[in-house]
Amino acid sequence: KLDSLNKADCEKLLIKIGQQYGEEQQIRNIIEQHPGRVESLRRLTGGVPRTISYLFQIFMDNENGRAIKDLYLLIDTLTLLYKSELDQLSTQQQKVVDAIARKWDAISVKEIAKKTRLESKNISSILSYLEKNQFIEKIPTNTKNHLYRIKERFMNIWYLMRFGRKNDKDNVVWLVRFFDAWCDESELTKRVKNHINNLKGGNYDVNAAIDMGNTFLSCENISETLKEELIRTTNSILPDRLLKNTKIEEKILDTVKSLVKNNKINEAEELLKEVKIKDINYYIIATSIYIMKHKVKEALEAAEKAWELDNQNSQIAISLGTLEEFHFNNIKKAEEYYKLSLALPKPHGYAAYRLGDISVEFYDNYLEAINYHKKAVELKFKLSLISLGDIYFNQGNYDEAIKYYSEAISLKLGNGNTKLARVYTALGKTKEVEKTLIAALNAGEENSKINLGRFYYLKPRPNFTKAEKELKEALTENNKDAYSQLAKMYLKKDELKKATNILEEGVSKGDPESAHQLGHLFSKQKLYAKSDEMFEKTIELGEISAVGCWVESIYSQFRKDKKDFALKLLEENNVNEDEGSLGFKLLYAKILLWNDKTEYSLKLIKKLIVEFI
Repeated sequence: KLDSLNKADCEKLLIKIGQQYGEEQQIRNIIEQHPGRVESLRRLTGGVPRTISYLFQIFMDNENGRAIKDLYLLIDTLTLLYKSELDQLSTQQQKVVDAIARKWDAISVKEIAKKTRLESKNISSILSYLEKNQFIEKIPTNTKNHLYRIKERFMNIWYLMRFGRKNDKDNVVWLVRFFDAWCDESELTKRVKNHINNLKGGNYDVNAAIDMGNTFLSCENISETLKEELIRTTNSILPDRLLKNTKIEEKILDTVKSLVKNNKINEAEELLKEVKIKDINYYIIATSIYIMKHKVKEALEAAEKAWELDNQNSQIAISLGTLEEFHFNNIKKAEEYYKLSLALPKPHGYAAYRLGDISVEFYDNYLEAINYHKKAVELKFKLSLISLGDIYFNQGNYDEAIKYYSEAISLKLGNGNTKLARVYTALGKTKEVEKTLIAALNAGEENSKINLGRFYYLKPRPNFTKAEKELKEALTENNKDAYSQLAKMYLKKDELKKATNILEEGVSKGDPESAHQLGHLFSKQKLYAKSDEMFEKTIELGEISAVGCWVESIYSQFRKDKKDFALKLLEENNVNEDEGSLGFKLLYAKILLWNDKTEYSLKLIKKLIVEFI
């Protein structure tokens, strides 16, 4: 058993290997200029000298695949040792080891459960045993959901090379990870060209050529043109031995992405069916397509497959979180994925942003929300500045609210000026309100003309001329909300006819709020047929909350001929003793009493009192 190396010792080992190949200075230069590569290599290998040594010797060996051939020999000699250790494990323990080893990267209990189909409780006890007996190591996260990997990284290499599927990129995932961590594009390009030249010259061991070829094809920092040349050269010398259809598959996926970008979702979905190699890129694009097609079950399955292939990808964790939150209303699961995203090496600020909003909406935990939103800002997700402003505004901390809204404004985020105007309104600073609303208008913020127009007619000393100008301009931009605001302004001026005309125009344009206001307006004028027509139109246009207003209007005008209709209207819209908000239930109790259903009304009121207490 060898202790893990620290970074300094790792550097010494790499320099020593460089000396063996006569390239000591080159290695010193790389270490000095790119210190992060040494740390990447150390983390990748768990700091085990033997694993570091073999990975780096493969990297240094430019001729004939000598180092990888030596590795094959060593793998053969170690087979008896490692296999005897595995044979001592039970069948279920071996299943868990297999799932962990094939992943190479650290893996969660949930993923192990999916791969092995074992119960989570059973897996936990197996992991505890394997960790105690030095087979695996636990990688702590910021949550209770820790990750696990094979402790001796060289044993993991042996396992993949012995039991991995031949000509499968997962078979060389350990080598791909190393080259991606250690080499930039220019270094990898040089190595691939040397590899191609060796193939053309017949100077390569067949197995080494295949493994290195598949490794290079799976690396990120190699151009598609060079990959194409590698496939062509290798297949001409060693036919049908490389990963098949790599370039073709990538071209199909590129076309699918282009179709999605151009909003041709149906075509993209059809073309996606032609992809045969379902790798991480396939499942990521599939997730997006299914979400756009509202096939949320398929989207979740695709996202889960992507997560199985790469549980270090924070963007995938976020996709899973948003699906659970917005499509399946599973807040607990969404939180788990968002927290996992934040615990990964490349956390995404959107996860912190959502956790901040969830903390307020579901738990009223403003302190936790503030911490999450500040974390999001640190991670460059600046939209949390607006959320921070909202939290402080709702708490009455106007100085902090102004601070965060102002920062959002400087970054041109959201409706920052509109939000800031709300603070100045609360502070009674009329001049600042007007100035900020004009800034919102100049910045093109949503509903800025309506907000400015509303400000002008609601001032202690209204400016109806300016208000009418802004609201009419909003109408020319097809903003339907302007109809109801313009009507309210006319009513404030006691111009009933103008208010009625503008609301009728709004109804003709399909604005539910205009119909809603007309319903109330006609009811007050005792024009009941017209009132009923408008309330019905409001509901038809999708504003179901108007049901309560319609019923209340009927009741307040003592329209006894409609009391049975009012009761049916509530019940047909699922307002009863079990369904509906508190306000709707109280209205239901009142209408029951009005319809001489005294017993039912009192029963409901007693039930509501008990619930309220």
